[in-house]
Amino acid sequence: MNWFFIALIGPFLYAITNHIDKILLEKYFKEGGLARFLFFLHSLQFLALPFFFLADKTILDVSGIKILALAVVGILNVLVLWFYLLAIKEEEASVAMCSISLCRYSDTY
Repeated sequence: MNWFFIALIGPFLYAITNHIDKILLEKYFKEGGLARFLFFLHSLQFLALPFFFLADKTILDVSGIKILALAVVGILNVLVLWFYLLAIKEEEASVAMCSISLCRYSDTY
């Protein structure tokens, strides 16, 4: 029966993350808007880069086509995060996430 509680960890952490995003948007990024919040989130990722480089020196040996693929994935990631934050900003976190989850199963994309 331990597997049941282990399976609940993922959705629980995901719900906490959604509510933390909502709190950050309402309290600290009300004036600056979504662009400022996105810049803040993505600038935090650059703090991890030196640690990745120290762990593996060959991390920067990437071919041109892989750089292009990574850039496309990064742009799509920012777009998904932008629309997610728009939904969180307009609605309550639980309502917005239920709407996003239901979009997967309906024809209303």
